[in-house]
Amino acid sequence: MTDEENLKKGSKVTDTISTTGSGYGFVDTPEESPNIFIDTPDLDRALNGDTVEVEITGTGEKGRLAGKVINIVNRAKRRYVGVLTPGSNGWFLAPDDRRMYTSISIPGNPKGAERGYKAYVEIIEWKKGNSLPTGEILEVLGPKGDHEVEMNSIVLERGITAAFPENVDKEAQQIQQEHSIENASEERRDYRSVTTLTIDPDTAKDFDDALSFKKLEDGNYEIGVHIADVAHFVKPGSAIDEEAREREFSTYLVDRTLPMLPEILSNDLCSLNPNEDKFAFSAIFTITPEGTVTERWFGRTIIHSDHRYTYEEAQASIENGEGEHKEILQTLNDLAKKIRKKRFKNGAIEFHSEEVKFQLDDTGKPIGVSIKKQQDAHKLIEEFMLLANQEVALEVQRMRDERGRDLLFVYRIHDKPDRERIEELGVFLRALGYDFDIEDKELTGRLVNEIITQAEEKPEEGLVNTSMIRTMSKAEYSTQNIGHFGLGFQHYSHFTSPIRRYPDILVHRLLWKHLHEESISRQEYPWYEKTCQMASEKEIEVMQAERESIKYKQVEYLKEHIGEEFDAVITGVIDKGFFVEEMETKGNGFVPVRSLGDDYYQYDEKTYALVGQKNGTSYRLGDEIRVKLTRADLDERQLDFEVVK
Repeated sequence: MTDEENLKKGSKVTDTISTTGSGYGFVDTPEESPNIFIDTPDLDRALNGDTVEVEITGTGEKGRLAGKVINIVNRAKRRYVGVLTPGSNGWFLAPDDRRMYTSISIPGNPKGAERGYKAYVEIIEWKKGNSLPTGEILEVLGPKGDHEVEMNSIVLERGITAAFPENVDKEAQQIQQEHSIENASEERRDYRSVTTLTIDPDTAKDFDDALSFKKLEDGNYEIGVHIADVAHFVKPGSAIDEEAREREFSTYLVDRTLPMLPEILSNDLCSLNPNEDKFAFSAIFTITPEGTVTERWFGRTIIHSDHRYTYEEAQASIENGEGEHKEILQTLNDLAKKIRKKRFKNGAIEFHSEEVKFQLDDTGKPIGVSIKKQQDAHKLIEEFMLLANQEVALEVQRMRDERGRDLLFVYRIHDKPDRERIEELGVFLRALGYDFDIEDKELTGRLVNEIITQAEEKPEEGLVNTSMIRTMSKAEYSTQNIGHFGLGFQHYSHFTSPIRRYPDILVHRLLWKHLHEESISRQEYPWYEKTCQMASEKEIEVMQAERESIKYKQVEYLKEHIGEEFDAVITGVIDKGFFVEEMETKGNGFVPVRSLGDDYYQYDEKTYALVGQKNGTSYRLGDEIRVKLTRADLDERQLDFEVVK
């Protein structure tokens, strides 16, 4: 069915269902058609994300299409984390997943089950006519609210695991035993005599990338971007490779890293640790003092990192001109700034992001919080990684042009936002007082940057950046290149982080094959495209887990500060109140309209404001206000505030 006119009573649609915690759902329909409302009795055991076949039964309130599930084509999820409560003949699990509208029945008396404990459960059946699905406990995690339990809950809920299977660990140990630098292939270029540095966070344990520096006699510079040669160790079809493809990414929570590769590889063999000879896959550039690349070479190398810098140490050396490698760092920083300037001139978008960093005690309880801002040392590394990623994709294009045929490759793509979302952004920004008349113009990176620059140092700066990011399409992995809108690149890949991103391993393998003109069968193309799709989907789950761990710690930290006052900015307004982001932890909460008390407030949707009908007081999107924290609910991850008069 492709025509809206076919959406009539008795017709059928197969698509993904989205359910709510209240027990009803929606199924998408062909483009520009209204979605189909599925009431609770008509769900027929369908859960959020399932692929279902729906029969349209008519129209409901306000002319909305109504339907019923007649077949569950595919279950999207069977495993859930939740809280246990005892029943008369067993136990019940109340899932953490807010879109899961039913509890799960667990028969018998499983070992370790206790009231208020969290557990990881798999649904084993849901017979037609039964009000609840039946499940079995895979693991009892421990008491709700415990730091370890909550962090484990966050990742398990998204299908992310910490421990590696036994065969994967054994394979990693065997690789370690067989590895020898002395037996390196003659095709590897030896860069051990060239000064090489790593710059990473102070907590980093794995080092994906290093930079080498050499000043040439003609005044130009040879800059090497050296990347861990993971593909040398992780072979296609191996147990480690299959596990890495399943995980797709490393996951970074507030207190730990769940690596994509066993630590023998991620922290040792592959990691570009200081004062050790290491295998790398390198991009070597000749760069003029103006920041122009004149020559490039790609291939496998042996390197030796002379020094490991933290971002803070590198920043200090750049600023005060002290330290053993001060001249190298300052020159790299100067080149990075010139490359960065050209990038933005060519249309790259300069989003300003802030990261929250928590100080935790020995039990994992947050006792301090700070905001991390990007400095020159961060931007230095970012620019050379972007350069390598872009140049790798360009090299494949050059080889494609020279050979006159298609070459399979994995790209990082980012499409332009669609017109509807741009128009919504325009309404939003104009309500904030920004000139964003784009009716007859194309959205460009330059136009986005103009708005971002206008918002700098203003209370709504974070809000403007967030709204811009939400308007953008999601970056994805694909074998079909459409360019990267956000970066302003026509050709872009992910080459620089193979320890923590599986697509980067694929890029290394394919680049090596193309450099050596090795053939790739057409039968491999669908596998690569499927793997790109899986990676794009998994990336969303990983990012959600990382954000959820931050959100949990924000609420946990603020729970100790109920009754205290904070500066905040209004980030959203609805008829029932408004949302705020407090400045100290960047925690998001809600101010209910009933708490205002001094007037009757009406919502003005044109100005995104609540306006008092008697005294004219208004609470408008982007306003900076003073609020008091009144509630911090860890279970719901919710914060409530009231305005300080």
